[in-house]
Amino acid sequence: MEQTRRSPSRKKLYRRQALLGWLFSLAVAGALLYVLFGLWLTPVRVAGDTMAPALENDQVVLVDRAARFVKAPTRGDVILFADPLGTGDLIKRVVALPGETVDIKAGRVYIDGCPLDESAYLNLDAPAGDMDPVTVPDGCVFVLGDNRAEVYDSRTEGVGCIPYQDIRGVVRVRILPASALALYF
Repeated sequence: MEQTRRSPSRKKLYRRQALLGWLFSLAVAGALLYVLFGLWLTPVRVAGDTMAPALENDQVVLVDRAARFVKAPTRGDVILFADPLGTGDLIKRVVALPGETVDIKAGRVYIDGCPLDESAYLNLDAPAGDMDPVTVPDGCVFVLGDNRAEVYDSRTEGVGCIPYQDIRGVVRVRILPASALALYF
C-alpha cells in the first residue's frame, strides 16, 4: 500500500523535473537566438535601389555585426554604416582602402591608376560620370553604390570616406525574398 501512496508524488516530481528541463531548454534556445540575431547577425531591410542589381528595394539581408571587430573591411565587401548626414544607416560596397587613390573617369573606377574590375557586380552600361582623385585617409574606406546613377555614397559631399568606427557590419546573406537567397562572403 505504501508504494501506491508514493507513486503519485513520484509522478509529480517527474513532471516537475520534465517541465524544468523544457523551461531550461527554452531559455537556452532564447539566449542563443538573442546572441545570433540580436548581437551577431542582424536582419536589415534594404531601402532604395542604390545597390541594384545586387540588392534591391525591400529585400532583407543579414548583417554580420561581429565582422567589424575581427578584421578591417576589404575591397568588395558590402557594408552597413551610419549615414554621416544622420538619416539612418546605408548599405554600400567598399571599393578603396586606406592610402589608396580613387579616380572615376567616364564611369570607370581607377584605384592608384589601375582600372577596378567590377564586372562581377556592376552593370557596365551604367551612366558615365567623372570624379576628381581622392586619397582615402587612414582608418577609412571609400564606398560606392552598385547603381551609379543613384549618387549617395562617398562621392556625395558630406558623406565622403567612411571611418571604420561608423561601420556597423558586413552584409553576409540576402534572405528575403527567398527566391533571391544569396551569400556574400
